[in-house]
Amino acid sequence: YISQLQNAMLAMIGRNNPGMLLQEDSDVARKRRELKERLERLKSAGKVLSKFVHSV
Repeated sequence: YISQLQNAMLAMIGRNNPGMLLQEDSDVARKRRELKERLERLKSAGKVLSKFVHSV
């Protein structure tokens, strides 16, 4: 039942190309990538600060 409902909804929304609904917008992808990189930098900075605090 659920798969039938899902297919019906996709058919209503994306009549000709339901696969298009699964594609990520390039701006969204870029922003996600930037935020992931920022998160990694913040994690690295947190580790450095943690080491500094424990060494004082």
